[in-house]
Amino acid sequence: MEVEKMREWFLIALMLSLCFTGQVVAEEEESDPFVSAGLSLVALRNDSLDSNQDGMSDAIRVVVVLNSSQQWNDLTLTLIGEHSGFIVKEEVLMAFEDQENASLTYDSWAEGEHMLILEISDADGRLLKSINIGTFDLSPALAVPSTELILSGSEIMQTGDSCVITRDFIDETGPRWDFAGTRSIVGTPFKVLDTDET
Repeated sequence: MEVEKMREWFLIALMLSLCFTGQVVAEEEESDPFVSAGLSLVALRNDSLDSNQDGMSDAIRVVVVLNSSQQWNDLTLTLIGEHSGFIVKEEVLMAFEDQENASLTYDSWAEGEHMLILEISDADGRLLKSINIGTFDLSPALAVPSTELILSGSEIMQTGDSCVITRDFIDETGPRWDFAGTRSIVGTPFKVLDTDET
C-alpha cells in the first residue's frame, strides 16, 4: 500500500516537472530573436585556406546556410576578426526566402592567433545571433605595409651630385580592410619621388 502511494506521488511530481519544462523551452524560444524571426541555422562550416600557396594557413572561409519560415528576409552577416587588439569586419547582405547560403572570407594580415565571430543582424541592425567560429593560428595572406627607398646615382656621391631617390610603398592589407595609413619621410632635405605601387 505504501509503495503504491509513493508511486502515485512520484508520478504526480514527474508530471508537474514536465509541465514546467515545457514552459521553460517555450520561453527560451520566445526570447531568442533568431528563432522569433523565423530563422534556423541549417549548416555552418569553416575552411582553412592557403591563398598564397606557401604551405601555411592564411585565410578562413566561413560558409553558412540559413532557413526561414518567413516570406522574405533581409539580413546582414558580419564576420568579425580580432588579432592583437585590432578588429576588422567582412559583411555580406542577404535577401532571401526559404533557404539561402553565404560565404565570407577572412584574410589574415599578421602572424598569430585570430579570433573569429559571425554576427547575424536584421535589416534594422538588431543582432539576432552571435556565433563564435573559433581561434585560428594564421600567417599573413596579404603583403603587409612596407616601404623601399631606391637610390639612383653614381657609386660615389658628394654634395651637389645629382641623384634620384624613389620610394616604393606596398600595402595589400590596408585597402583590403578599408584602413588608410600615413606615409611620410621626415627630415630629408631633398624631394622623394613616390610611386604608390600596391
